Amino acid sequence: MVIENDIAEWYFEDQSHRFTQYGMPETNRLLEVCEKCLPVLIEQRLLLPTKVAFDKSWRKFSSEHNCFKNFNNPGVSLDLDENCGSFHELCINKIQEQQSVNGEIFPTSLYITGSGIIYDENGKEELWENVVGIQSEIYHVHTITLTTKSYAWLPFTLKGKTATKNI
Repeated sequence: MVIENDIAEWYFEDQSHRFTQYGMPETNRLLEVCEKCLPVLIEQRLLLPTKVAFDKSWRKFSSEHNCFKNFNNPGVSLDLDENCGSFHELCINKIQEQQSVNGEIFPTSLYITGSGIIYDENGKEELWENVVGIQSEIYHVHTITLTTKSYAWLPFTLKGKTATKNI
């Protein structure tokens, strides 16, 4: 019921705020967009978040050019644990940790993954990894993309067989 590739995605833009310049205010907005979606997905048990992975493409301030330039910062992620503090606080701490090593850098996108509940053909709950994920990005506006790797609600399986009615 869950495969390696995305099956569907839903893309939303926050047109109420135009991006102007990288910095902590924009980084906070990047996180706030996620914080608006997470409670709904958690309540419906579609996403029980366990990890945040920052994209390798960050922006770094260049005093020589007096602007932000691309900065490659691969492999930055953090594990989420309900007992370790708020999502926002954990992400800010990880960003500040990266800044202490690399200077004034800011992420351009992040991915939130985890597990979710799917019902089997008998109506029994099953916990699966990567049912739903969130990607939040900064370009000219803040965007959020919800993705799924599950075909549980489709009328047919990916092999063309009729899906069960309990799903």
